[in-house]
Amino acid sequence: MADEHPVFKAPADRDSRLWRYMDFSKLVFLLHYSYLYFARADKLGDPFEGSVTKENIRQRLVQFKDLRTAAQRHGRPYPMAQISGILSHVRRWTYVSCWHLNDVESAAMWKLYSYSSESIAVQTTFQRLFDALPANYHMGLVNYIDYETEWMPEGNLMYPIMRKRKSFAHEQEVRAVRQEFPTATPGTGGEPEVKLDQHNVREGIMVSISLNSVVEALYIAPAAPKWFADLVGSVKDKYGFAFPVKQSTLDSSPVY
Repeated sequence: MADEHPVFKAPADRDSRLWRYMDFSKLVFLLHYSYLYFARADKLGDPFEGSVTKENIRQRLVQFKDLRTAAQRHGRPYPMAQISGILSHVRRWTYVSCWHLNDVESAAMWKLYSYSSESIAVQTTFQRLFDALPANYHMGLVNYIDYETEWMPEGNLMYPIMRKRKSFAHEQEVRAVRQEFPTATPGTGGEPEVKLDQHNVREGIMVSISLNSVVEALYIAPAAPKWFADLVGSVKDKYGFAFPVKQSTLDSSPVY
């Protein structure tokens, strides 16, 4: 079970539905390995991942003015500049699995995250996924804010990971997150030190989960042909999973 965390807020109804839209090859990977892929935060495609807002920078200049003055007077590094450097590295050691929160299928999400009619949506619930994740993983709702005018809480490295620009609010994103920071032991044999500026060779991490416990259903893309639905069902059965395969009803015919 994932860990509760003050930065990660659950939906009011923890049985709310979550969706993950993907192509067929990613589904086969999921069924074959029962691994959930967590991408590195700096590989998600949004350059603002892990950053703070302009208002945070303005507030730092005001609230920590004395620290800046003292640092300049004594020729020491400015602490808030060090924090900025740390945040720029953190996202390279933060791994994220992104899900869409919605009680129903989303036509917009099908268009955004499925690149052909031969696509699938994995449907689960917040609580099912939360229960399936190991300890030291966290999960919650993304908070959408204005990066020009709003202030983001500081004091926890998870805050920037769980904030996104309001331009992405349509995604209604829930994130599962794992941070794994590299350490190095000093030559004197002291306590290990975190070395965030190291190069990270991993693009992401894979987390073993029980798919029969997590997945409620697989949904086939609205315009998918019947043979594709049959193929998905056959592959799912081959791997021994019991959850149903359902055809999307978004393209069903209206009645008058």
